[in-house]
Amino acid sequence: MDYNRNSLELLYRVSRELADTLDLQQVVTQVLSLSVKYAGAERASLILVDEHQQPTNAALIINGQLIQPDLDEMALTLENGLAGWVMRNREYALLLDTSKDDRWLKRPDDEKNQSGAKSAIGIPLLAHDKLEGVMTMVHGKPNQLDEADAELLRAIASQAGIAVKNARLHQSLEIAHQRYRNLFNHSIDSIFITALDNRIIEVNQQAALTTGFSMLQLCKMNMDQVHMIQEHEEIRELAKRPLDSLVSYESEIKGAEEKSIPVEVNVQGVLIDNEKHLQWIMRDISERKALDSVREDMIGMIYHDLRSPLANIISSLDMLEMLAPQEPGTSIHSIYSIATRSTERLQRLISSLLDIQRLEAGENIVKQTWVPLKGFLEEIEESVEPSVTSKQQIFSIKKPDELQEVWLDEDMIKRVLINLVENANKYSPVESKIELRIQPSDQEIRFTVADNGPGIEQKARERIFNKFSRLQASNFPKGIGLGLAFCKLAVEAHAGKIWVESELEVGSQFIFTLPINNDRQP
Repeated sequence: MDYNRNSLELLYRVSRELADTLDLQQVVTQVLSLSVKYAGAERASLILVDEHQQPTNAALIINGQLIQPDLDEMALTLENGLAGWVMRNREYALLLDTSKDDRWLKRPDDEKNQSGAKSAIGIPLLAHDKLEGVMTMVHGKPNQLDEADAELLRAIASQAGIAVKNARLHQSLEIAHQRYRNLFNHSIDSIFITALDNRIIEVNQQAALTTGFSMLQLCKMNMDQVHMIQEHEEIRELAKRPLDSLVSYESEIKGAEEKSIPVEVNVQGVLIDNEKHLQWIMRDISERKALDSVREDMIGMIYHDLRSPLANIISSLDMLEMLAPQEPGTSIHSIYSIATRSTERLQRLISSLLDIQRLEAGENIVKQTWVPLKGFLEEIEESVEPSVTSKQQIFSIKKPDELQEVWLDEDMIKRVLINLVENANKYSPVESKIELRIQPSDQEIRFTVADNGPGIEQKARERIFNKFSRLQASNFPKGIGLGLAFCKLAVEAHAGKIWVESELEVGSQFIFTLPINNDRQP
């Protein structure tokens, strides 16, 4: 169709006005007002729908007056009226006489004694083949709207569909941005946004409260004035890594008035205005550190208080052994044997707990000597034999014949190996196998405790060496989760390494290595 001058001016005006706004409600009212003015319609509606074809926004013009209709009423219109037919078929509809078309939803004013029959046009608003809404124009008399009107309204609707889509995208972006701002500003954690050279660009309110600096002061500082970045080399690598890369560690914030706040730090790359930045989330862990300190002090006092009565129990058992009848196999010897093993186990536990405290405090408590391997292994085997026998398990030791002595702290590494074997015993089924392997090389000696237990998930293999950390399962033995923490500290105090290799439903191998003393070969 050839548009006349007035039609082209109208299309230009619609295009210009729609380009000037991204406000969704303003787009709806402008489209409807301009279309009504052109068509000379008495009544018009514009209903926007979502992906489920439910009304989300609407406007009505009746006799020049703009009305915000009820969305429930618009939903009924979409179910039964002309707008509903247009929505379902995604096609325009021209009704020259509403009294002769079943697509028109009859109203009381359509009766002959009222305003009577009318003419109407329904137009779908499409944007990239997606239905954004439906516009309806109604003239008070039949045959007043024709194909020329329909063609022009379709051209307006085409522009309107794109404008509505853009306004919706803008609205969604604004909502997302506002949500982020609320989360950013009201977070209980301190959040810093920095450039890749660590210049602070933006901070939230909690960052100012935690550091004691104002938000303006912080935005004039570098991150290394707030936090010791140079201690963490992986931060420099974040600029080269993907956006989802995360670096986590514990450190301190240097606040105003030289106050120092312990924090848990999470650093991640973020994209802002198509430029990569770093987002630092710092959680104040002062209370947790204070609680840990109180707990450690209390545990230390308890352990020290346990040693004295335990020493008395051991002395009493030694005296009872001297006073008991000497005939082997009597019930008193069996009871004595159980009591002795239990006290030895308790003594190992208390010694390990005390060593954990001292090793964490940085004390050098390792006393390495050349230890004859044969007697060392025999003591380990004797300690674990009752537990292994009770579950009918097979415990074996493999070592090379040429290895006669090892360089280590005898008591500490003995407790490490007993811990690992007893763990294997607890987690492995009845009649399974547990093996201790010792393999020397030029620079180190390798100890392996292998079992046929349930295995350990990949995500838990680092965590199990932390204090008070345990595998969570209803059928697993209960405990306080300090055995492997002691093993890790004891091995690292020998300048060694410890780790676990595991396969679910097959078993686990706890492995640690100790350096060999090459100053004197045994």
